[in-house]
Amino acid sequence: MSYGFMYLVRRMSIFVTAFLIFGEVIAETAAGVDATIGIVKSPEATGRVEAAKSLADSWPKSLPTLTEQIDSYYQTGAGPPYEDEDIPTLVVLTDVVRTIVVNKKGGIQAFRKVDTDNTIKLLTWASRGPHRSLRLNATYILANVVDNTNLCIILDHLRDPELGPNGMVNLLQVAISVASYAYKENVEATMATVDILSPRVANTGSGKIDILVDILSRRVGKSKNAEVLLPPALWLYCRDYNYAATSP
Repeated sequence: MSYGFMYLVRRMSIFVTAFLIFGEVIAETAAGVDATIGIVKSPEATGRVEAAKSLADSWPKSLPTLTEQIDSYYQTGAGPPYEDEDIPTLVVLTDVVRTIVVNKKGGIQAFRKVDTDNTIKLLTWASRGPHRSLRLNATYILANVVDNTNLCIILDHLRDPELGPNGMVNLLQVAISVASYAYKENVEATMATVDILSPRVANTGSGKIDILVDILSRRVGKSKNAEVLLPPALWLYCRDYNYAATSP
């Protein structure tokens, strides 16, 4: 086989690889998903918009890896579970996940199959953080995916006396999204959270927060599952959740 032929094959291989990276089939394989996420995360990379669209279009394959990527930034300890320098990357990752859970049929259910408590904890911190884009992305995701299995994490943060007005508004909206079908344990925990929040809301003077607390209280009070114990299949994180022993 001639050197010239081998050189041509090598150049064609490079061309095909480049096409896969920037073409619509990039996220169709595990390797393609990893490569595409690498492009999206790199500030210097060209084709970031196209790569993000590819991840969203190929969401059944990309969502598990995207969720793992978000989880990888979770750190234990007091305060936000990620570093300030992680925020730009988390913004682009949550941009794609937000698109999937908000716009893709089946995206919510798929997310719930691959998320962990660390996913929800990180997004909850992000929804109350100072960075607006990350805060909005996290809130949109949580409002779509939080359910009876992890509502307790949201309520725990709502009880935090250090929670600011933006975080309170966002997390109240997340809790409201679950309130109408909350099970007995979560109904009781939500009402206890409302009791904790009420005097704080009065001190903020925020009419918007006051309205949201009232909506949460009324909606959870009418929950269709208010007298039904949390089924074993949903015990994941909220079964016997000890709010007093847990800091956000």
